[in-house]
Amino acid sequence: MNIASSTLTDPATVSDAGVRSVSTLTLLISALLLAAPIQAQSPLFDFRRIGPGLYASLTREDIAPSSYANAIVVEGEDGVLLVDTQHSPSAGRDLVEAIRERTDVPVRWIVNTHFHGDHVWGNAALLEAWPEAVLLGHPHTRDRLVDEGAEQVAQERVRLGDRITRIEGALVSGQIGEADQERAEEALARARGQLRELETLRVTPPVELVVERITLDLGGREVEVFHPGPAHTDGDLVFWVPVARFLAAGDLLEDGALWLEGADVRGWAEALRELQELNPDRVLPSHGRLRTDAVLLATHADFLGDALSLNRQGVPVESVAWVDALDEHRSALEVYGVEGAAFEAYVAAVRRGLEGGEEER
Repeated sequence: MNIASSTLTDPATVSDAGVRSVSTLTLLISALLLAAPIQAQSPLFDFRRIGPGLYASLTREDIAPSSYANAIVVEGEDGVLLVDTQHSPSAGRDLVEAIRERTDVPVRWIVNTHFHGDHVWGNAALLEAWPEAVLLGHPHTRDRLVDEGAEQVAQERVRLGDRITRIEGALVSGQIGEADQERAEEALARARGQLRELETLRVTPPVELVVERITLDLGGREVEVFHPGPAHTDGDLVFWVPVARFLAAGDLLEDGALWLEGADVRGWAEALRELQELNPDRVLPSHGRLRTDAVLLATHADFLGDALSLNRQGVPVESVAWVDALDEHRSALEVYGVEGAAFEAYVAAVRRGLEGGEEER
């Protein structure tokens, strides 16, 4: 998810870390009040054990999962591996504290699933705590952070400044009711704090590159990190723990419509099919809840897979047959809040992606 250039899949939703514009002030105010209080790790994330030597920093249940990215911690006898460092230096420091509360084993590996800020802007904080840790990512992730990292931060400054202005205006004008003022003020404080952090943010790209696939031995536990091909970005990495049959899919999965702006839709469809072949018992999207089955994976894989199949058969995207075929997935996607206008927007985004991409991969 790219917090520097629109993140949310529902146009009627705005998150703390997202930037999808809102059509009405009412929708904006409602979205602003979804956020939790501004403090450290615990109010935004629930850091908990999800298996032997396996932990997750999960967006709290009362916060829209699109707002912040989850992180994964795997402990071995020789070292700890962390997948993604969350959206800010302070969030990164909170991760450090949470890890140290649970183990004395140092973090030796940090994996960036892709280059979007809500997954990598805590990198420097983790490396300050564990300077010997190796920061891994795909070459495209490194290149984008080197070439575009400063611009991403600049865009986020603009977005947060606009957010602050809107909340301040709504508070002054009385458009936020008395019952909601405290939460609005908390959202305002959080936005101001995030803006201050951006002034000192040090964009830190990966130094060790994962082009296709690597296996890491953490000491008594092996994990795999691999690139399923261009999908959400051109440098996606996913994380697989074979013994636990646990898959961390990065932004290839969301509780909601997938964010397809700038994505490779064909590659994404194929990547999800590849992940299905792992037959995971548990799946964690970067934006969403821990799943004890692979239904979320199957839901998005079937939807994108059918769209890709129709496209390759030459069925025009504007045809009734194309729309009717994808409409069969409506009820499955409604479970994740992709309904009504959000479903239509998802179909439209897939259509644009297939029209603009290469004919064959």
